Amino acid sequence: VDGRHVVWIGNRLWTALWFAHTQCGILHGAVLPNNILIQPESHGLVLIDWEYSVEHGAKLTHRIGALRDWYPPEVEARQPAQPSLDLYMAAACLVYAGGGDARHGAVPLQTDVRLRSVLAACLLKNQARRRCDAMLVYDDWQEAAKDAYGERKYVPLSLTHG
Repeated sequence: VDGRHVVWIGNRLWTALWFAHTQCGILHGAVLPNNILIQPESHGLVLIDWEYSVEHGAKLTHRIGALRDWYPPEVEARQPAQPSLDLYMAAACLVYAGGGDARHGAVPLQTDVRLRSVLAACLLKNQARRRCDAMLVYDDWQEAAKDAYGERKYVPLSLTHG
């Protein structure tokens, strides 16, 4: 999808994760493309499949085995889950939406350098160095998006081909 659409999808994801992390005290644990439903006309987003969610500091007890490459390294190492886990997975989804290689964190070259930087900071393999606050990521994402695309404006998303 066009980078402007990746931006609004990211806006919705960062906000949903901020709410889950700070207001509910839980981590989603499976922020994957098949768990993100978008409403193209209203630019809405719903994050589904919360059965994988855990409280901060708990270990993920389930994951989708066929998509194990989408999870950060600490899941395989069975380390306690932190908000950075969800941010890692959300960033991988945004890379994928933009046409990049999410499993290896390869952000498409056409992506603005500041947006790439925000995604890269969420995709660090080292959990201790990775971004962990969804609202701070959102703020940086907003600044980067404004630099890349100017003031926010509605751009229709068409999911039809032809």
